[in-house]
Amino acid sequence: MPLNFITSQFIVWGAVALVGVPAAVLLFDKRNTEKRIRIQWTPGMSSSEWLSKLVVVVIVYELLYFRFGYL
Repeated sequence: MPLNFITSQFIVWGAVALVGVPAAVLLFDKRNTEKRIRIQWTPGMSSSEWLSKLVVVVIVYELLYFRFGYL
């Protein structure tokens, strides 16, 4: 594999890790604000709200991928 390809993959996935993951945590409001005893398996929001937030995460991911992936 060419070195430029490997370097660009580190940049792309680094951007996803540094920007996308915290954005998804904030968007889905999963910050650790208090200690939880019980594990919540469902997202605790309506399916349409969950789906709309998931669409936002996918769009941001695609924008990051296509913006920085082809540099």
